[in-house]
Amino acid sequence: MKKRGDVTAVAETNAQPCRALESLRADILAGVFGAPGERFMTTRELAEVRRVSPVTAQPMLCALREKRLVALRGKRYYLSHGLVGADTPLGRQSTRGHLIGLHVTTIDTPVFSALTHAAQKSADALGYRLLTAESGYDSAREREILEAFEDVGAAGILTCPGLTEDCPALYERYRLPHVFLGRKPPGVTGEAVLAHNAHGAARVAEHFIREGYRAFGYVGLAMDGGQDTRLSGYADALNRAGYALGESNILRIDVHAPEPDAAWDAFVQRLPRPAAVFCFHDLLAVNLLRSCRRLNVSVPRTLAVAGFDNLPAAQLTEPPLTTVSYDVTAMAETAVRLLIAQIESGGVRDAAYHLEPALIVRGSTSAAPAVCFRELHARDMLYRLGE
Repeated sequence: MKKRGDVTAVAETNAQPCRALESLRADILAGVFGAPGERFMTTRELAEVRRVSPVTAQPMLCALREKRLVALRGKRYYLSHGLVGADTPLGRQSTRGHLIGLHVTTIDTPVFSALTHAAQKSADALGYRLLTAESGYDSAREREILEAFEDVGAAGILTCPGLTEDCPALYERYRLPHVFLGRKPPGVTGEAVLAHNAHGAARVAEHFIREGYRAFGYVGLAMDGGQDTRLSGYADALNRAGYALGESNILRIDVHAPEPDAAWDAFVQRLPRPAAVFCFHDLLAVNLLRSCRRLNVSVPRTLAVAGFDNLPAAQLTEPPLTTVSYDVTAMAETAVRLLIAQIESGGVRDAAYHLEPALIVRGSTSAAPAVCFRELHARDMLYRLGE
């Protein structure tokens, strides 16, 4: 029969490897053993440095691999706890294969499908192969995809990041060169190619006001308010003109559990009359137009509706949908060029490259629709904010 003291001794013995591993992890993140991409210790070297047996050192190395702090290439371990430079041993290995990954949240939507097609064509022209995977707005799946791109030997990735709160943590110490497409997680360093959402949304607000509307609504995605730059750009433009966007006039859609028809109808019914509603993207605007038809609400006389992305469906609705347009092809081509520059030079900046959008006015907001803003060539309006 074990005594109480024996049980305590066993517990303390079992805790020692955990403390040793945590201490090793902290030292790696602090740069004690070098920068990401440099060679790490062998099992024997680790045992000598940490004063443990090789039997203890080996599972410690396995645990570090599981935590993505080191990577095994051939018979050598390399530090992989952050962005790996192209001039490091691991970086030089990574650039041998001309393979880049593309992560999207939902590949079957028109915008992401167009991005994928354009990125594929651009990568092919520059001698790289493109591997695409979708996460379905699932952060655990997104993490698996990012890790899989590392494991298959991708030299870098393009990513359309998810919307969850833990999304920034996925990219804080990601070791492969990467460029964000369409959205950049808050607080994360890196390059991003974006439509200038705030400018496009402000143009929608200004157009609504010129058309004589004085009550306003918004349909967006369920995300942290600070991340929705389309909402903030729209609300700020209304505020500057002396109007407010009330919380009761905002409908937030969960991408995992879309609202039933009854919720859309309730939203339309509680809006003042007349009102103008801006939607985060065109597919949401299409759902709003369907609700208006079910309720016999006249568009645009009683309710004006505008979207974002200028999908092909925007011209097929009744009435045709006013929307914000930007060059998806230019976005993908720019991102591919930036990523390959990172891969081949090892240089990366904290910068956002914006495509200036254009407002396309159609019958859903105006009785006499016309293009209020010339549809600009996005390549001519691409500019960088930040360093």
